Amino acid sequence: MRASGQLEILGRFQRALLRDLEPVQILRNLLEVATEEGVERAALFLYHRETRELVGEVASGRGRHYTVSAIALPLYAKGPVQEAFFAEGPVRREEEWLLPVVGEEASFCWADPEVRCTVRPRATRETRFLLCPSCAHFSPKGVLSLEGVPQALRPLLPLLAQLTALALKNGELLSQRNRALAQLSRHAEALSHVSALAREVVKALEPAAVLRTLAQALSERFGFFRVTVALVKGEEGKDYLEGFLTVREKEVYWTEGISQIRLPLASSPDPLAKAVRERRTLVMGRESLPPHVAQEMGPSIAFVPILAEEEALGAVAVDHGPGGPGVSEEEVRYVELLTGVAGVALRNAQLYREKKELSLALASERGRLFQVLEELPDGVVVLFGSQGFANGKARQALSVGASVSLEELPAALEPALEGGRLEFSLGGATYSVRGKRVGEMGVLVLHDITERTRMERALREQVAFTQALVDLAQEALRQRGLAPLTEAIVKRLQTLFAADEGLLLAEEGGSQRVLHSTCPLPGALPRPNLLEKALAEGWPWGRRC
Repeated sequence: MRASGQLEILGRFQRALLRDLEPVQILRNLLEVATEEGVERAALFLYHRETRELVGEVASGRGRHYTVSAIALPLYAKGPVQEAFFAEGPVRREEEWLLPVVGEEASFCWADPEVRCTVRPRATRETRFLLCPSCAHFSPKGVLSLEGVPQALRPLLPLLAQLTALALKNGELLSQRNRALAQLSRHAEALSHVSALAREVVKALEPAAVLRTLAQALSERFGFFRVTVALVKGEEGKDYLEGFLTVREKEVYWTEGISQIRLPLASSPDPLAKAVRERRTLVMGRESLPPHVAQEMGPSIAFVPILAEEEALGAVAVDHGPGGPGVSEEEVRYVELLTGVAGVALRNAQLYREKKELSLALASERGRLFQVLEELPDGVVVLFGSQGFANGKARQALSVGASVSLEELPAALEPALEGGRLEFSLGGATYSVRGKRVGEMGVLVLHDITERTRMERALREQVAFTQALVDLAQEALRQRGLAPLTEAIVKRLQTLFAADEGLLLAEEGGSQRVLHSTCPLPGALPRPNLLEKALAEGWPWGRRC
């Protein structure tokens, strides 16, 4: 055949190779071109690693429908197709040509293993169907069968085999691309579920809501037949794992307090407890579980711990149920992501609940404290920073409300807030004020000392009066004569009572005689007068002018 004719045929094969993207259709196009160029029948047998068989994939023939899709040839069987599969070049059998379709960089060590095989164990022609397909150097992809090949087309047979290998390579690349896109789509969808769940979980402020959201998301969004959640309970050294809830076929069953799952965390061989104890995910086959548990499980079950900063809070067990598939590695990674989010949310929910309980307890204690403070006889002001409260006595003394700020207190009390002690008068009352600081809290105690102050003042006055009388008596003893004595008495009394004038009278026989006076008097005092009344009753009389 002339070179131009060969190039034209190669061009048709090339166009057939590029016409479609699907592997089966590409192969069908190639074989149809081959039949158009004079080949009576063409078929392709591809090697399947899973079954170790050469399976008829596509075929083409002139004048009638031609198919090989029902043919499967085991490698161990003897036959021309199997022989061509291990051959280095085309094999001819009467009018049929069998061309090995081999990938790039082929060494063809399997064609003559006794001479070319360099690995251990070494293959032979009798054992190559067992050993060679598992070897890294093995690259045959199938066998191209052509019947009734025209003489002019025979020089192009090796090139046709290479084009078929190229079509298979393109098909593999397309399949890999499609698988990668499908896997990426699944990842994107799963991550969107993870993101949505994370938003739902962080909104939950109660542990039960967090765990229910987690279990329902695993069941509804990831298709698990059963999701079991167990929590760590008990005290240090006596911890145990108890079932909390189960979602089965999207139905929620609360099992807290009634669950059959109650496993000693330190010693239980159960995989659920082991996952928590070792803080790692376990994927186990159904056959590894006790018979009474395994009968309702899927082929494999994943046990994933719920962790929060390396602290194990519980565990989740998931499976696809009887008749369903096993749990895949991808699903395990998604469950781990979700339990990680749930672990943080669960810890936050527990802290929120503890804070809420603490706030209620503090509010109750504060109410009791306020009631006690209200019953105290002293005034008490408690400040937290610049704000606080005052009991009834303090409110009455300081004229403030129950809630009081530092600015409302008199500035004179500031030294007491620093731990000092002082006396403070307000509204006609006197208080002894003492303060103390405990961290950011300041306490002021106001003790009413008004009565004590009055009694102390009266006592001081009494002492001063008594001392004046004693001084007066001593002065009288020192004087000689009545006139100096009466003068001394009047002056002492003036000093004692802070009086402007003084008068000393003596009554003799019903008449009064002035012994000493600091001011001039008339010859006879008018009657009646206070002096006569005081003398008559024997009791001091006074009158404010």
